[in-house]
Amino acid sequence: MRTTPAALAVLIALLPALPACSAAPADGGEVLTVVGWKGGGGEEARLPELNAAFERAHPGVRVEHHYVGPGNYETYNNPKLASGTAADVIMVDKAKTRTWTDQGYLADLSDQPWVPAVHPELAPFTTVDGRTRQFTQENIGIGLYANLDLLASAGITEVPRDWPTLLATLDTLREKGKPGLLVPNKGGWGGVQLALALAVNRLAPTWSADYNTGRARFGPDWAPVVDELKRAVASGAVDGRLMLGLDAWSDALTEFKAGRWAFLIQGAWKLADFRADLGFRFSLSPIPAGPAGSEPVAVTFVGTGWAVNADAQRPDLAREYVKFMAEPGNARLYCEAEGAFSTLVGGTTTLPAEASALVAAFDAGRWAGSPAQGLDFPGAEEVMGTALQEVFLDPTTPTGDVLAALDRMPARG
Repeated sequence: MRTTPAALAVLIALLPALPACSAAPADGGEVLTVVGWKGGGGEEARLPELNAAFERAHPGVRVEHHYVGPGNYETYNNPKLASGTAADVIMVDKAKTRTWTDQGYLADLSDQPWVPAVHPELAPFTTVDGRTRQFTQENIGIGLYANLDLLASAGITEVPRDWPTLLATLDTLREKGKPGLLVPNKGGWGGVQLALALAVNRLAPTWSADYNTGRARFGPDWAPVVDELKRAVASGAVDGRLMLGLDAWSDALTEFKAGRWAFLIQGAWKLADFRADLGFRFSLSPIPAGPAGSEPVAVTFVGTGWAVNADAQRPDLAREYVKFMAEPGNARLYCEAEGAFSTLVGGTTTLPAEASALVAAFDAGRWAGSPAQGLDFPGAEEVMGTALQEVFLDPTTPTGDVLAALDRMPARG
């Protein structure tokens, strides 16, 4: 549409009446911008409550929280980071922290007072090249959900605690015509989680760090892991082809909620949902993936964290926000909403009684952050998922072929 000089003059005359675009609220206070894939969309994680508490603790400050779904999160943030217009505080995870630090977008938080309070085991997830770039807010167990009523109907009174007992239990269930273990592997997620459980119960805790520096490889280190996974599929303990058709976030949940299966591999983030919806008794334990007679080591998903934009408009206030989230009481609120363990030394989280076995493992120090997350390679878990799906499709696939596929990590970002 063509604009006439007269119309243009009218528009110019109106400009002083238009509100200015400013980050400051009308009362002259400050606006702190925060972006995350929690805080909305049914994933509130008590962030509205925590943001309100931060505002009360900092009179004159308003938190402007932008919820962006996980599917669009990087697409939303990348151009803003590149143009210097991203939020002051940015929700991150290990992979995003690595990528955005390498690109110069995240501030160094190594001097912050909460740094010494974080579990030292989480350093690989919070640091890049030895410098702290994020506060990791949650550490979530990935475990074995058990339908206790179904097990009782088969004469099974205890949830297995080691790998041989789990395989024997699955044999018993199969003999009695009762479906056993759901390892939903459409897309590769379930197979990776089971393999990670086998790995943390067999490999050194430093394996991911050693891989990042070239001192370790999947081949031959993961041969025992792949062999045990092949054994489970070949024996029928895990129906590999059926699992390839089940999605971890839809089909498998429906199947387990219907009470048709004895076990499901899933995260503790489903605890609240299951407590509300399941019509049978259930428990959540570490995946029993260790040798006979051993106590299981739990795999954890090292989840969301907070970073400060290197070009933040309010860098000091952004650091105050991260510090606030790291205070034990605030961290506890967030973690309990997520079914997560505290990332703080001495931090406490109260999880439901159904998760008592998982809590006992964590309290005893029998846990390890996901080795897949610990790899400094973009898309590492996707590479692993694709490689391990071959075992579910054909358990006679040579172990060496699977290990070679696992070692085909993409170039570093």
